[in-house]
Amino acid sequence: MKVLLIRLSSLGDVILATSAVEALHRQAPEVEVDFLTKADFGPLLSGNPHINNVLLWHEDETPLDLDFRLRHQGYDL
Repeated sequence: MKVLLIRLSSLGDVILATSAVEALHRQAPEVEVDFLTKADFGPLLSGNPHINNVLLWHEDETPLDLDFRLRHQGYDL
């Protein structure tokens, strides 16, 4: 199973969302978790051993661009 967690808002919300990643990993270690966040927050997540890929959203990227980039990634959730 492949899951995409999206947290684009404040820094505190991004940090708190990592607890969901850790809980998911404890319950289902085989699940691949990717995390989409603002480019500014990417370095905070890059060392997390429970996140497979940190995807960055740049403020100049439109929602359509983002949809196109994510559409074929095969996320289940």
